[in-house]
Amino acid sequence: LFLLRDKFMRFTCNTVERYRQWMCSAEKEGRMGCSRNDILSAYIKAQDPETGATMSTREIASESTVLLAAGTDTTANIMVNCVRLLLRHPDKYARVKAELRLAFPNGPNTITYAEALCKLPYLSAAIYETMRLRASTSGVWPRDAPRHTGVNIGGYHIPPGTIICGSIGGVHLNPETWPLPKKFAPERFLGEAGELRKRDVVAFSAGIRVCPGRHLAMMELVMTLSTVLLKYDLAPVDNATSANAIFDDDYFDEVDESCHITTTFSQPDRDCNFIISHAQQ
Repeated sequence: LFLLRDKFMRFTCNTVERYRQWMCSAEKEGRMGCSRNDILSAYIKAQDPETGATMSTREIASESTVLLAAGTDTTANIMVNCVRLLLRHPDKYARVKAELRLAFPNGPNTITYAEALCKLPYLSAAIYETMRLRASTSGVWPRDAPRHTGVNIGGYHIPPGTIICGSIGGVHLNPETWPLPKKFAPERFLGEAGELRKRDVVAFSAGIRVCPGRHLAMMELVMTLSTVLLKYDLAPVDNATSANAIFDDDYFDEVDESCHITTTFSQPDRDCNFIISHAQQ
């Protein structure tokens, strides 16, 4: 993983530097390319409002990599896992449907993000519980300890330059934080206590390295799932594992996954199929 990370970062840094040079050349020659309005151009042009400093090539490469890797299949995987978990727990699925149909009896074409947050607390809780159990980046996030001083964490000194890996799955399944950690229980995130508990879900990381697209991802998750679950009824297909397996509270043995930068289904043709029909009012 580390060798792959370093190789990919070198490639990305080289690409950013070439693009930076091309922008400088285009600006000097008065060509239109220097005024392009894309994310990479915005990163290159960005300046600190207080110091005027610009981002380094490696900083831009790092942010661009996060956007590319975390902005493609991650939200889709969370949606699929949320539907799978709801179908595995019919009582939870029935509660989500009842909440949706009570809040939106006339079935609007689109449910806005503000409406969903206000009227659909249980669906929001189900999404958070899905991100806890099935985070799309449930592997490890490598970080380098400060090269000159190292860092002190939990009473331990980490030497300079040491690669530190934080386990998202370990955080989300810690029984000291989550009673019955492998149980799908959206109720954890209801009420005032549930709102506070959302801070313990680190699917988007935390601190200064928090995912820059987290708000967009939540809007996509809430608006898409609320609209789909309102308009359609879902059921597992006969050849899906969820139709034939006998389940307990352990969701981790049900599907085969591949975990690199993100976690994806190894057999999506088998594990990501559902029967969809128009909702019965």
